Amino acid sequence: MRILLTAFGPFHNYDENPSQLVLKEIIEQNKFKEILEFVTIDVSYYAVNGFVANLKSDYDLIIHMGVASDNTKIRFELHAKNLANGKDVRNVEVNTAILNNNVNQLETNFPHHLLDKVIEKYPGAIVFSKDAGTYLCNYIYFKSLFKFQSEIPVLFVHIADFVKKENAPNIKVQSEIIEELISTFISNCKTENLNV
Repeated sequence: MRILLTAFGPFHNYDENPSQLVLKEIIEQNKFKEILEFVTIDVSYYAVNGFVANLKSDYDLIIHMGVASDNTKIRFELHAKNLANGKDVRNVEVNTAILNNNVNQLETNFPHHLLDKVIEKYPGAIVFSKDAGTYLCNYIYFKSLFKFQSEIPVLFVHIADFVKKENAPNIKVQSEIIEELISTFISNCKTENLNV
């Protein structure tokens, strides 16, 4: 099994992106060292385009992370919109559809019942969201879903802003939630294989 976990790098008023800090915490825990691969991506359209273009379809799961600025809850994003808006860290500004096709939005192909299980285990810390915004978080999510929707489960998780909001779950809790998400997925895969 191969699982890819990504985070975004610094941007705007964040010297270190909270998603990057959560990623570092997970790496330090070393819980999934045999199967988990990690990447931090620049907050730029160019970086995301290159990253997604080079992604191969040999992963079993892709989880992207970014920060939900000023939010106090983790958000499991259910949808990605075909819309990009805003200026990135390279001062490139866009306001356009991500892909020139008739698809307005895509829904995550990550099993919803597994998301429910994780939310039930951490009451009050996580919410479902149908709005991933229009910035780089949504941008990478839409591109990844479009590329892999029939092959690989893809999920975007907006990390709660523990840097700016004291009442957001702390970094340890948020890294545990991501680890629980991965564990739940792995357990489900093992169960499905046993029932074949």
